[in-house]
Amino acid sequence: MKNMLKCDIIVPIYNAFDCLKECIDSVLKMTDFNETHLILIDDKSPDERVLPLLEKYEKEFTDRVTVLKNEKNLGFVGTVNRGMRYSKNDVLLLNSDTVVTKGWLKKIRKCAYIDDYVATVTPLSNNATLASVPKMFEDNRIPNGYTLDEMAELVEKCSMKLYPEIPTAHGFCMYIKRQALNKVGYFDEENFGKGYGEENDFSFRCFKYGYRHLLCDDTYIFHKESQSFLDTKKMHDVEMERLHPLAKKKTDIWNQIGDIEKIGKNIELALGKNGERKNILVVIHDFDLKNLGGTTMHAMDLIDNMRDEYNFHVLYPDGNNYVVHSFYEKSDVVTSVYEKPFVIEEIQFYSIDYEKMMKEIIKDYGISYIHVHHLMGHCFSLVDVCEKSNIKYAITLHDYYLIEAKVGVIEKEVGSKNNEEIDLNEWRKNSKRLLRGASEIFVPSNYVKDVFQKFFKLKKISVIEHGVNLKKMKKTWDLGDTWNIAFVGVMCPHKGIKVLEGLVKNAPNNLNVHLFGTLPPEKKYGRRFINHGQYDRDDLPKLFEENKIDLVCILSLWPETYSYTATEAIASGIPVVSFDLGAIKERIEKNNLGFTISYTEDGAVVTEKVCEILNNKKRYAEVVESINNYKVKTVSVMGIEYKRIYNKYARVKKINNKLIQTKMILADRLQSGDGTGGRYKHEYFLLLNSRRWRMISKIKVPRGVKMIVKKLEGRK
Repeated sequence: MKNMLKCDIIVPIYNAFDCLKECIDSVLKMTDFNETHLILIDDKSPDERVLPLLEKYEKEFTDRVTVLKNEKNLGFVGTVNRGMRYSKNDVLLLNSDTVVTKGWLKKIRKCAYIDDYVATVTPLSNNATLASVPKMFEDNRIPNGYTLDEMAELVEKCSMKLYPEIPTAHGFCMYIKRQALNKVGYFDEENFGKGYGEENDFSFRCFKYGYRHLLCDDTYIFHKESQSFLDTKKMHDVEMERLHPLAKKKTDIWNQIGDIEKIGKNIELALGKNGERKNILVVIHDFDLKNLGGTTMHAMDLIDNMRDEYNFHVLYPDGNNYVVHSFYEKSDVVTSVYEKPFVIEEIQFYSIDYEKMMKEIIKDYGISYIHVHHLMGHCFSLVDVCEKSNIKYAITLHDYYLIEAKVGVIEKEVGSKNNEEIDLNEWRKNSKRLLRGASEIFVPSNYVKDVFQKFFKLKKISVIEHGVNLKKMKKTWDLGDTWNIAFVGVMCPHKGIKVLEGLVKNAPNNLNVHLFGTLPPEKKYGRRFINHGQYDRDDLPKLFEENKIDLVCILSLWPETYSYTATEAIASGIPVVSFDLGAIKERIEKNNLGFTISYTEDGAVVTEKVCEILNNKKRYAEVVESINNYKVKTVSVMGIEYKRIYNKYARVKKINNKLIQTKMILADRLQSGDGTGGRYKHEYFLLLNSRRWRMISKIKVPRGVKMIVKKLEGRK
């Protein structure tokens, strides 16, 4: 690193005695002073303890420390400008409410000198807006179980050394090269004299000279709540808008690039990999965490309940890709995206490409056990992969897909109508092979067990009812003369939307029909219908109580395998009514939790039956009493049952950390836009190719990352 200047560390000081001492002690302990000097500047602190402390440091460390004393209070900007004028070297501005870590300055200087046109370098921190990790723009606590030094060591060890460009340096710990100071000038005391936004202004002035600002992503510095200047900060947006009208827009574009966020994800990944753990692969058809379906809800309940002991890697189809979303003890992140092979048919029995992908995932992620929640979007090649890799797998049956080759069975009897798109005999033959190869098969009800036994004659199949984390409530309102009934969830044909319409149409004046969920947008109903829209799962008991719901209708046209809605209603103290089909009928009749009526799609008949139920107050009261005495199964109890199986088969295997890290970079780019890094390439390169930015030279990155970028850009 030729032409590297010495560096002076400048600490502007105003009170904050306790933080100050911790900061200086850390600098003296963690810094190589061969080509470095520490300049402590007291901005006339009223705290009488500050100056004697500084003089003590200067006396004890004469060759390392210089103390400057302002005759009058200059404010933050005036103080750091004094320090930068005093120094003839590069400078590092360090807030007195920071704690530095091992090798910090050496790593920052290395980053600063990778290019002549680097003006500033900012390290990572727990609390430094866009330099914050693992969550950008958040005040992150050091994770439980880690000291500051251990966290800094982890950040350095897992760093991809991307050194990404950032729109502005952050003043908490800001390295500035002397050549940039000589050209650009010092901080603007006139407009930012009290010390908030001066580094933003300086950063954008640097751009006029072709300079750029880097994030040193292998260095982690602890930053407290800006202790020294809590009373002097003010918003600088108006002044920045006046001086740099395009600053906000360019900063927003930069924040969308993904490199900074990717660094945080990588650290989350490293936090998750800490220690020896067992890795479980979860295979599922849908993984929308914003709109949880029953299968996803159950999978996430298991993951959340057991992630303190296992790493979970969820594989699911998403558009033209397969995605791996990894869940560790304290973090989760998308770690891989695989392009789907082109197929002519929507359902594919076997695929060489799928088999190759599965083998790669098993090897790279150290998978020792697989839990299949749904095979839709996947294929039976999974069986061959497991046999060849000597990996055991379990299956939880959430619906009749392995029987029908489709998710929704509209008919009331399973198997009553063939799927004309494929040969169902061949489909069920392969399903039988999948099921019989499983180490364990789980179902949420005896009804489902009986159905699958009928088709496949299975020897090993266990009933484990789903658990929920809902506080058990009691119905506190009486059944009056005006009734309120409710439908819950997404209303579609197989969930009984026509039955809902018939109920609303035929409802007497004392019957109100509520919906907590969603309807097709074109659907409109009369005054007896109240649509509350989407709901939060945890809020449902309160919503039932506020609207005095007397009966929850689960009138699906096909036999449900479990029904979370039924459990949510029962946990809220509300009786359930369903058709005499499937698992809901089984649960209602077994524990006297509601009422069943004969299957019909005639809305008038359903309305009549519902009114009969609500008119029989004695029978209704008996059901409510049974519900009050019923104990709802919790997620933790369910987790114990599944954990017993995981412990039986799962083993600790080594994760290919470096390879997954590289995959994560590519995954982030692929998910950022149109599958080729579209948003990243379009907006970022549009910005950099403007005339002002042409002077910025290329950043050096590791060869592996360069290869990924070349692939995204279509270069060889």
